[in-house]
Amino acid sequence: MNIMKTRSSNRTKTVDTDKQSAYDQPTSSDPKNRPADLQKKPPKMGDEEISKAVGLYCIGDLPFLLFYNCKDKRWIKQEFSEESKYKGGLKYPSVVCFNHNFSIIVTGGCDNYTGEASESVFKAHVNEADTFTKISSMKNKRYGHCSVVVKNFLYVIGGFDHQDTETTVPSTLVS
Repeated sequence: MNIMKTRSSNRTKTVDTDKQSAYDQPTSSDPKNRPADLQKKPPKMGDEEISKAVGLYCIGDLPFLLFYNCKDKRWIKQEFSEESKYKGGLKYPSVVCFNHNFSIIVTGGCDNYTGEASESVFKAHVNEADTFTKISSMKNKRYGHCSVVVKNFLYVIGGFDHQDTETTVPSTLVS
């Protein structure tokens, strides 16, 4: 057993370096011998696609999206394609990534011009982030909310459903 001591903020932390996670351990070529969480293979992606998928997408009320490429350490401005059903124009949406199929999901938001809340849900693949399709609508219009993915289910939590104007009293949604 190798023990490594690290010192941080006047605290000593002991780490067992012989223990490895399931991802660090060599796996057999037989899928039955793999840990359960490694049996499902993600889709094959080329080097260029993987480097593009590793980053941050900033999507909102502008007619383009911004992508920070962690590999190149630079921001890229990307216009929405002609085919895209989402063209920006919604402020305060929630954006989340489904890692199992590399999809970006944009939920809700409120219209830049009218201030009306939206119930729309849009989806794009990370390698085609400029082309969103409308996949469904939520039960309630909302903006300023949170979206999370847990065990491949999308949960949309909280937010507001009133018109976003200076004179409108806020109406908070109960989740």
